[in-house]
Formats: sequence, structure tokens, C-alpha cells
Amino acid sequence: MAQLQPESLQHTLEATTSSFKSHLMKLYTSLYKGIHPIPYITEDVQDIDQIFVEGRVQKLTGSSQDNKWIDLKSYKDIFKEGQNATLFVIEGDSGYGKSIISLKLAQDWVKRDRDSLVGNVDILIILRVRQMRNVNSLPRAIQKFLLPPNSQFDQDKIKAILQDHTSVVFFDGYDEYPDYGTRREDLMAMIIEQMHGKCTVALSSRSVPEYMGNAQRLRLKGFDRAIHEKFTQLFSKTNRNVDIVRIRENLQENEVLEAICEVPLFFVAMINISAHNAKIRDSKSVTEVFDCIVRSLHAHFRNKTIDDQSRTYTTQFEFRHSELSKIALENLQTGETLYADQVRQKLGSECYEYFTRVGVLVESTHEAERIVQFMTPLFCEWYAADRVVQLATSEDIEGHEQIKRLDPNTHKYVHRFACGMNSRAAVNILEILKAKKNMQKCMTLCVLEKRNGAEGITEHVKELCSKAIEIDEDDSLTQQQSIKQLLVIASEEKIPVASLHLSGSFDDVDEDSGDLRLQSGIRLSRLETVEKIQITTRPGYPISSEDAVRKFNALKRHGSNVVDVHNSPSPNDHSTVDPACSPEKISLKRNMTGYGGLFVDIGTTASARNNEGEYKKPNAR
Repeated sequence: MAQLQPESLQHTLEATTSSFKSHLMKLYTSLYKGIHPIPYITEDVQDIDQIFVEGRVQKLTGSSQDNKWIDLKSYKDIFKEGQNATLFVIEGDSGYGKSIISLKLAQDWVKRDRDSLVGNVDILIILRVRQMRNVNSLPRAIQKFLLPPNSQFDQDKIKAILQDHTSVVFFDGYDEYPDYGTRREDLMAMIIEQMHGKCTVALSSRSVPEYMGNAQRLRLKGFDRAIHEKFTQLFSKTNRNVDIVRIRENLQENEVLEAICEVPLFFVAMINISAHNAKIRDSKSVTEVFDCIVRSLHAHFRNKTIDDQSRTYTTQFEFRHSELSKIALENLQTGETLYADQVRQKLGSECYEYFTRVGVLVESTHEAERIVQFMTPLFCEWYAADRVVQLATSEDIEGHEQIKRLDPNTHKYVHRFACGMNSRAAVNILEILKAKKNMQKCMTLCVLEKRNGAEGITEHVKELCSKAIEIDEDDSLTQQQSIKQLLVIASEEKIPVASLHLSGSFDDVDEDSGDLRLQSGIRLSRLETVEKIQITTRPGYPISSEDAVRKFNALKRHGSNVVDVHNSPSPNDHSTVDPACSPEKISLKRNMTGYGGLFVDIGTTASARNNEGEYKKPNAR
């Protein structure tokens, strides 16, 4: 047999690689040109350029003792900002756009966008981790999920192509790996195998496991006001019948809704739904917003039916779904694959068909088996919350133990949804959370889901206010807004607030109104019952004693007894601080004979915390 000459062999390899890339490009193009902005409205298909607006992306910098999150200019800088790393971890809660980022990267690669790192690599591989049950090699995953059936590419050819070319491999939804708790090592082995000179590995996840080691960490921070504006302008170009002006006004008038819409999924849904649903425009909690989304989903399906019998049929399952709620909670706890036949058997065929036709459940085929999953993780948490309500309002001890096993840091909405759904459940859930460590912010969010008409909620508000309340610069807009609402409740109910600590989040004081303004744009104006305000400035932005007196003189109208300012040293300044010129601590205390009604105490206290992590009370004068 005649052997191929080197030139012919090289030509053959190039042709094979070109064909391989062509298959990938065709698939990726179909994905980023076939996006459903609202997942359950399948007839609404849009190109990514019609809906994509960049949200905030941050990178973790510095050493383990002195690290901080900094904003990137663009998602295109994700890889540029850590070129020495071979593993990038992109963190983001449900609905923050992790998957849409992967599709935007796919478009950059297909169009060879040279401003993006992926536009300059030979091969881009994007895999949905939730599909990868029992797949223990990257070539097998590519062959199975990215290439046409019966293609010419066997696993050896795929491996050879990857070894000879630069590549980025993106694992989307790391924490959604089927049977995550028991088969995690298969996926980790696959990731580690690709971490070599020619390959950059990225993965997205709701949380980052500790064993990720020295990976470059990034996070998606959602939408702020400027991004809301950009998206509404983009949306108005393709939806001229929607009153965009009114939508903007809704966000400006409803601060709670604005905070909720920091989550891109909620914002996109709100934009699409609010034109036809007035209730969502007045929503005061994430439960109300998501309830509008779910109801709209069911209403959309009902509108496509034409006979009365089908309308009765859909209404029945819209409100009766206890078995689906059990399945959702179990899925949150175990992460195991849901097989269609098993779910159908538990729900009954009629109920199963309804939820798959509505779009709550989505079927797919994996290794010749039909599997099913919830439309998005948020839908799983919504239906799981219904089950949590049942358990929280029962006397079943094991049911309460199930709630205790839920991790609020991983599943950040299920407790809030459950509290918003049922007042009695809210009281019991708050008791369960109180027994856990570091749950103050989670409890605050839960309290605000059901603040009206819930016996026992006021006691939890008092409990939260009896300890130091902190607003950190890294807290989400939703978390900061929740603290503001808690302070409003405390003011209305005359509940003392022991201490309010603004850690890097302080911006300024409005000397006319006396409002405290945060870096996020939120204004704190109801501070009558706050006994002490402590401000830790951002590094490099100290407040002098003169400025402190002038700015905080306005606070006396609120009745706050003490204001402490702790100036953080600049990260590049290693000189000794001169207390007379740049004090580390400035204490301002109400004193009717003092300057402007405030007493100024300049000291050099480096920290306001005691050994137990609580904020120290100032010495009496």
C-alpha cells in the first residue's frame, strides 16, 4: 500500500480539522440564533444580538489574605485577565446568564472576533454538563453531543485534533452534573486532563467547590440601572408595541422590583410580561415576581387551547402538583438524573403530559433513555418550595430535618419562595435558619418575603436588629435593598437597631435630606432607631474629621447616637498613619454642647470588631 507523502498527510489533517470545526460552527450558530428569551414561549425565537446586553463581570484578584473583586470592562476580558491560569471558574446564581455567556463566546469564535480570546483559538468546545451522565472522556462527550450521528470522527481523531490545536473547553453548569455527589471524580478527571499548555478550561457553576485550587475565579453580578437602560433600548427596537417608557418608570418607582431585576432572568421576564400584566409592576418580593412568571406560563398555554375541557384540565394541574413538588425537592437534595418513565409513573400520565406541554418539564434523550429536567433551576426551586411549605407547616420531625439539610448558599431562592408562599411556614423556616451559622442576610431576605400579616415575623425582625447589621460593598443589590427594607420596618415598629455597619459600601451623605447614600445608589433614610452607624471606607478613599463633622451633622435629625468612621489604608500605602492628619477612626457622638450637635473623637483604632466578631460599643464620654 502506498504511503501518503508528508504534504498529502498534512493536507488530509487540515481537511479533517476543517470539517470538524465546520460541524461545531454549524451547531453553535443554530444555538445562538435560536434563543427563546422567555423559555416557555417557544414560538418566540431570537438571535443573541437581539437580546444580549453585557452584565457586570468581576475577577478575584490578590492573595488569599488580601483579595478583592474588581470589575472587568467586558466578558471578552474573562480570559485576558488571567493569562497564566489554565482553569477559569465563572460563578453566578441561577438566572444570572452563565449559559448565555457561553453562547456569546460561541458567536465570537464562529465570527472570529479578535477582541475575544476565543476568537483567536483554533477550537472551541462547549458542553452542557447536565447531559454528561456516564461520559468519562472529552472525546466521547464531543462525539456524542456536538457532532452529527455517524460522523467520520472517532474518539482517536478528536483527541488528535485537540492535542495539535489551541482550544478553549467550556463546561457549562458544573454543579448540574448528573449524580453530582457520587460521580464528581469523573468530571474532575476530564477537566484536569485538559489543563495543559494548548488548552484553556472554563466552567460555570452556581458555587465553587474548595478543591478547585488555584483556579482564576470570576463572577457574574447581574444588571444595574445602566444595563437596564441598555436592554430596554435594545428590546424596544424589536418590540415596538411595548411601552418601554412605562417599564422604565416602573423600575424607578419600585426599588424592590429594581433590586429583584438585578437577576437578568427576572428582568427579561419582567420586561416581556409587564406589558400585559399589571401585577408584576407592583411586586414587592421575589415570590410575587416569580409567581407572575409561573402564572403567565400557564396562562400562555391555556391561551393556546380552544375548548373548555382543556381549560378545566390545565387549571387542575396548575394548582395541584404535590407529587411534582416532592420530585423537585428530592432533586435539589440529591442532584440525581430524572428519568422520564419514572417521573411519569409518579405524576401520572395526564399530569406529566401537562407539565411537559406547558414547559415546566423538558424532555431529552440520553444514551437511548428519555430523561427530564426542570426548565431552569429556578423552576425546580419554585416547586421544591411548595414542598418545603408542606413540611414546615407539619409536625413531622423528619420533614423539618429535610429543610435543615437544604443549603441556602447553594439554593438561594427555595427558602425565600417558601416564606413568601405561606406565613406560618415562614415563621418555622426562620427558626430553622436561626440555628444555622451566618444566616443573617438569608433570614433578612426571607423576612421581607412575608412581612405583612405573619404572626411571629416581628420577633424575628427584633432578633435580626439586636445584632450588627452589615451592608458590604460585595452584597448584591437585592441584599442591600433587603437591609433598607428591614430598617424601614424597624423604624415603623420602633424596634431598636443595635448597629449598622457599612463596609466599603458608603458613598456620601445628602446634607439637605440627611440620607445615607450607598455606592450602589440606594439611599438609607429611615434610621431613627439605629443606635450606632459604623462606616469602614474603601481603601484609598478616607474621610477626614472635618468632612465627617460636616457630612454627619445632617444625621442628627435621624436620632442616631453614634457614628464611627474607620478609614481603610490604601493597599499601596505602607506608611504609619498620623492620627492628626488621617485618622483611622473618627467617632461622632450626639452632644448638645458639641460642635454642630456632634462630638468628634479622633483615634487610631484599626478594627472595630472584638474577638467574637461583633462590633464594639464606643467608650462612654
